[in-house]
Amino acid sequence: MKYLLIALLMVSSLLGKAQKSYSFNQLDRLQKIEKKNIIVFVSVNWCSYCKAMEQTVFTEPNVVKYLNKHYYFVKLNAEDQTPVVYQNHQFLFNPSLGFHEIAIMLANKQKLTFPSIYVLNKDNEILYQNKGFITAISLVKVFNYFINKP
Repeated sequence: MKYLLIALLMVSSLLGKAQKSYSFNQLDRLQKIEKKNIIVFVSVNWCSYCKAMEQTVFTEPNVVKYLNKHYYFVKLNAEDQTPVVYQNHQFLFNPSLGFHEIAIMLANKQKLTFPSIYVLNKDNEILYQNKGFITAISLVKVFNYFINKP
């Protein structure tokens, strides 16, 4: 019984330190409650670098702290076929390209690369983009820059 209690405490402490993630469908409502910049992590299921970032970078305590406190964090699977309604516009999966329209829009007419990270301001303008793996230390520097930017 004592070991079960210890295991439950360990699991609950780990769950409490996970970053909150949202969908694009939730952002319009959330921005009405509290305006925040948005971090979008674009990935696909078959990408080993995407999985590595999810397992290492997005579980690093400083990254989790910044994401939960200062940003809305959106994980977007570029191959997801679920419609997205964001900013009064519906985005759909584009079968001819094999990717979701919102991922294509974020790439801004450039080739989609996985993983990709985008920082959007409160007005949905892309402030920063990183294509490829980024370390937790580098990502925290990006977070700091946009938090401290006037």
